[in-house]
Amino acid sequence: MHGFMLTPLSDLYTIMSVKKFFIPLAHLIVAGLLCQCTTDAPPLPGSVHLRNPEANKLLNKAKKEAQKGDWKDAIDYYEEIVEDYPLSLEAPRARYNMGELYEKNGRYADAFKQYQELIDRHPDSPLYTKTLERQKNMAFSAANGTLTTEVVWLFEVPISPTYVTEWLTKVKENAPYAPSAAQAMNVLGNYHSNQDKIDEAIKAYQTIVDDYQTSPLAAPAQLKIAKLYHQASEKGDRNPINITRAQEAYEDYLQRYPNSSKVASIRNNLADIDRLIVEQQLDIAEYYLLKMKDIPAATFCYQEVASKAKIHPKAAAKAKARLKELKSTAKQ
Repeated sequence: MHGFMLTPLSDLYTIMSVKKFFIPLAHLIVAGLLCQCTTDAPPLPGSVHLRNPEANKLLNKAKKEAQKGDWKDAIDYYEEIVEDYPLSLEAPRARYNMGELYEKNGRYADAFKQYQELIDRHPDSPLYTKTLERQKNMAFSAANGTLTTEVVWLFEVPISPTYVTEWLTKVKENAPYAPSAAQAMNVLGNYHSNQDKIDEAIKAYQTIVDDYQTSPLAAPAQLKIAKLYHQASEKGDRNPINITRAQEAYEDYLQRYPNSSKVASIRNNLADIDRLIVEQQLDIAEYYLLKMKDIPAATFCYQEVASKAKIHPKAAAKAKARLKELKSTAKQ
């Protein structure tokens, strides 16, 4: 009995209390060490604390180099800050200044990348909102052609469509509830439309219609979708799918915005589409008659067109003439 002693109950409570304190503390210390060992993941909001003396020295050196015009040397100092002191107060400033230098010297992709790094890693920075605006201006300027890049110091060319699309998409994703999100999709839709990339343009406009219904850009976006399908239906092989989609898009507009000043013109467009559909039906009838020699199928299609005299009198008259010929031939 002398070799075995019971621990007093009060001592057990003390040990348990100590464990409750030190175990979470140990977890925090390990997590802090892991965060300091890598810059792959963005720091959590609020984790950027005090100024770092070494980072501040590098920041001052970078500013001096930039003032002398040695912007590449300045970039090196800024890179050292974000790599060695990613949680310092100087880190977001270093990224912002790098973005400015890259932008000033025509390295727009690098500039946008640094702005994005700041947005991803330092959402609590006072520079956050300013950086969002900087990105937006870059993306919009690239889309409208005012931002260009030099090629071997000889001439300037527009920013790559890949970058334009990526940047505008990022503007939306970085602030999805801000007015700039719908604006970015509208600019992207216009950009693709000007390049005759109909599917991509429609996708951008549809994003506005679906995700930003209260935006003043929603109604114009719906109308642009309809007009793009309408234009596509009048080009090339006049794909009937495009005609149907244009019709549906116009009808969606009338349902969503019945009090719009565009209602009368849209009804006229729907009337044009109705005529296009009748013309397609006549083309199909002609195909069955002249190419396939399928008299029953041709007759059915001609009868359908003949019943649409109010919509397309000329097509209906031609269909009736064909039916008369077929009837005469059948008697012979």
